[in-house]
Amino acid sequence: MNVKSSMLKVPCEMACFALREKVESQVGVYLASQFHYSGKARNVSSIIKELEYYLPIKDRQIRRGINWLIDRGWVQQAPKKWYFFKSIDRIHRLENWKFARATKMNPKDLKHIKEYLAASFFSSLIETGLWGIRTVPPNRRTETPKFPISLSTIQKILNRSEDNARILRNNAQKYNYISNEENLVNITSITPEMLKCLKHQGVENIKAQLFGYPVSEVLAVDRIRYREGSLFVQKPNLIKSNLKIKSRRGLNSNPYRDNNVA
Repeated sequence: MNVKSSMLKVPCEMACFALREKVESQVGVYLASQFHYSGKARNVSSIIKELEYYLPIKDRQIRRGINWLIDRGWVQQAPKKWYFFKSIDRIHRLENWKFARATKMNPKDLKHIKEYLAASFFSSLIETGLWGIRTVPPNRRTETPKFPISLSTIQKILNRSEDNARILRNNAQKYNYISNEENLVNITSITPEMLKCLKHQGVENIKAQLFGYPVSEVLAVDRIRYREGSLFVQKPNLIKSNLKIKSRRGLNSNPYRDNNVA
């Protein structure tokens, strides 16, 4: 199979859009076309057969994906069975996306399109959060940073249930697109015996001091964990992206200029 491109810069906003609108397969069909074609192709049956090589879906779903792309304006159908696939930059402008931030995609990533898109979305959340605390740009870092991302944040942005948000995160880790680890912070002002008494009294929230934090926090008792003789509070999991952050030149001179999620 002849592959036109060995790498694409996939806008993080495209990933967020696909997950929020639940059109991961359709976006996967479009991205497969960008790997295989130089802008146009002829005969939908041939297109379906060629794109099957890249995707985890088959004939009917690819056909539905192409129809969705035509309806959305990402693909233009012309006379004599020609199909014109618009460039990623044109789609970026068509959808009024704001940011140049993108992640590097290889053809093999299309086999796990939903997990890749989730990781691209997480990558953007991490970069947005890190820029908010003024970390160094990606090309100057000596190691890949971790950042806390809560399930509630994923839920809110993607309009998903908590279980679905957890599945997205876990599957992105399953295919090694992200690293996801529990984030437990030691509680220094309360002992296990004190917590047991508070639970017997029916207390649901307590004020406690956390190791490394300057001020006390109000904690829900059901978020407190007992580990090896000490108490810890469950903070949002720390996520590290294994994708490479790129920038699509010309779309935005500074992808970190706005702290909104990209």
